Amino acid sequence: MPWDQDEGDHLLILQDKLNAYLRFIESGEVFQKVPDSEGRSIVIDLVGKFPLNQQAQFFVEKAKAAIEGAGFGLQFRLLRPN
Repeated sequence: MPWDQDEGDHLLILQDKLNAYLRFIESGEVFQKVPDSEGRSIVIDLVGKFPLNQQAQFFVEKAKAAIEGAGFGLQFRLLRPN
């Protein structure tokens, strides 16, 4: 979804996804599904098709700080077209 369409809905979807990823990590389910992840640093790699707009950038920065506070990482990168 481009950020210039339904920005509020887009941010809520992103928030829900990040919360789901955190539940997966914090519950330990990640270690059951990906046994090789045990003992490694966990980073949520957020890959976007479109650059973040100002509001989305602000949200990702706040989410990154909260996720790092929980002992994990968050990074955003743009998907490169073929």
